Amino acid sequence: MTRHHRTVIVGASRAGLAAAQSLRQSNQDEHVTLIGEERWLPYDRTTLSKDVLAGLLSAEGATLCAEEQLDGIDLRLGSRATALNVAESTVDLDNGSAVQFDSLVIATGATPRRLPGSAGLKGVHVLRTLDDSIGLAEDLAESDHIAIVGGGFIGAEIASTATALGRRVTLVEAGPAPMSAVLGTQIGQWSAQLHRSHGVDVRTDVRVDGITSRLGRANGLSLSDGSSVAADLVVMGVGVTPNVGWLAGSGLNLDNGVMCNDRLRAGPSIYAAGDVACWPNPLFDRTMRIEHWTNASEQGTTVGRAIATGEDRTFAPVPYVWSDQYNLRFQLYGDVAGADSVRIVSGSLEEPPLVALFGRQDRLVAALGVNAAKDLLKYRRLITQQTSWDDVAAEMV
Repeated sequence: MTRHHRTVIVGASRAGLAAAQSLRQSNQDEHVTLIGEERWLPYDRTTLSKDVLAGLLSAEGATLCAEEQLDGIDLRLGSRATALNVAESTVDLDNGSAVQFDSLVIATGATPRRLPGSAGLKGVHVLRTLDDSIGLAEDLAESDHIAIVGGGFIGAEIASTATALGRRVTLVEAGPAPMSAVLGTQIGQWSAQLHRSHGVDVRTDVRVDGITSRLGRANGLSLSDGSSVAADLVVMGVGVTPNVGWLAGSGLNLDNGVMCNDRLRAGPSIYAAGDVACWPNPLFDRTMRIEHWTNASEQGTTVGRAIATGEDRTFAPVPYVWSDQYNLRFQLYGDVAGADSVRIVSGSLEEPPLVALFGRQDRLVAALGVNAAKDLLKYRRLITQQTSWDDVAAEMV
């Protein structure tokens, strides 16, 4: 009897699901095991800070597929991988069993960082999982004032959602402006004004010294400038750490995630995809790890196809992320890291829609659109072509 090729995917995430679906579409005879630590079917994390938190979408409505769509896949939810034995080609699970593989996809995502002193306090939340969103929504319904630590995409989206629900919001950002680490100071300062125009108390260039509490429940923040914030609820959006602890001792290169080559290979017959994968993107001449939905989907699809068909291609995408805040949709193509120039080429900060371009070493590396989806598309092509600033100007004539 011929034994089917066995692929094990650790992580029932967007990346893990995309890998499983790509495998089965490319090769119906592939034996696929999809292991997920959470009890939920794979779901859309992009909804957690918006529609799920606002109560506009149920937990079931956030799922990416119905269970019957996974027929033929060995689905193991509520199972946590504890170790990888490369020599034996096995993944150990927390129930004491081991799963054998011929090919392995690591899609274990990341875990939110937490502020010191936050452990065990009621009224303190992170937002990464569906259960996190459900718990935060329940607490938010009983709260009047929410303090958000971190002004990245997650913090900004939670601020927008909470404001729409009628809550008072204080947003604390250690940098010069919300989202400045991603979009630069100029756009970030505009973002700060956007939040303030909706009633958010934005505090910038200040760190959190500690979470204050009374009777085991958070009641605010103490800040590095000597000021304080009184709040019923604290949400931490201070970044994530790749989930690689279970891979200790495996022999894989673990440095800011699972280190891969430009084909997303981490070892012989071992791939990584999604937030946990760190790989050299030749289009931007740097190693990157991306924590966004589109990248997870594209990487999962890519490694699934590679396993099923033997396709061996360099993964060199133009990264893409979007964020809905208030009545605006932010869309970003490219890689802003290290950008040394910004040019607003359409619209204005005072009155969107707008398009802003980011350059690095005289080359177009990113384009941001705010309510400008149609105008933004042409710049994606120019980024892919590694277009210079001068040539971008010529395209605009």
